[in-house]
Amino acid sequence: MNLTIGITINKLYFSLSELTSISRRNGLKKLHTWSLEELQGIIPHVFLPRRLPSSVQDDLEEIELNILRIIESTTEELNCTLFPNTFPRTEKLFQKWVLVQQKLSSCFTAAAISEDIQSLEAGEMLAMYVRAQNSGLLLSIPTIEEDSLKSCNQTVIFSSFSAAAPMKSVISAPGDLTVLVPEASYIIPKSALLQSKDFLEQLGYLTQTQIYMTLSQASKAGNRFSEVRDVADPMFITDWAMAVLSNEESQICKAFPRIRKKVRDDVNWCQSSLPFRRSGLWLTAKVALQISLIRELGPEYGPVVYKALMIKSCILFL
Repeated sequence: MNLTIGITINKLYFSLSELTSISRRNGLKKLHTWSLEELQGIIPHVFLPRRLPSSVQDDLEEIELNILRIIESTTEELNCTLFPNTFPRTEKLFQKWVLVQQKLSSCFTAAAISEDIQSLEAGEMLAMYVRAQNSGLLLSIPTIEEDSLKSCNQTVIFSSFSAAAPMKSVISAPGDLTVLVPEASYIIPKSALLQSKDFLEQLGYLTQTQIYMTLSQASKAGNRFSEVRDVADPMFITDWAMAVLSNEESQICKAFPRIRKKVRDDVNWCQSSLPFRRSGLWLTAKVALQISLIRELGPEYGPVVYKALMIKSCILFL
């Protein structure tokens, strides 16, 4: 596998037409044709150009799903062409994530997500973007190296992190912010509670519902109020959910990858109630993709393949 990566890394600059031709010969589904309107919605979040929308986009949830669909298409295509059958677990991650995010964002079905968790095998990962709580969430079945409890697939690695920085941090930063993610990874039991209807419905509620105690506080004319224009503190995912799901044997998973990411963001609004902010799902997707590849291919080759997938995804975005 490593030899394959070493040889094919010289082919990163395949033209889009060449890759598309190979995809069709290998029986991959035809690439989706993106409309100009869809691309105009995606580009500000992926490339952060100089001219940004002056307010939050009305169809942000659909834009975020389109971002996931493009990365799903890229992982499927490159796992069949440029890196044949090299990262099947990462390909499966994004195939599931598109469906899970749709369930969280619309007609939520707890039973369906419970089945997704139950079906995870060693080394596999389930990712979610909990939008209203500004949180990325990764549920991973430990590999042999990560399973310090020797639990035989009876535990899950619970990893969470902030998907976007507070408005004050973005505005005051002299350059790009640097974050270390995930903020924490804990080995917790693969319990009935984690897979229960009550917990998963609560997760669906947190995805769609803004809770004012998680927002920063501001004051005006002597009155204090919640700053709804800012992102939420992800406390209900990073603290509450992890604490609820843990038991006396839970512990930090030191073997789970942590990566350093540069975060480019902006706060832009004009005559609107809510500003434009770069999508937290975009950061969550990049983190999940890179960590999944590191777990599957190792710290030497995982980042290399991650760059190849990002290049190909950006070609599709354009």
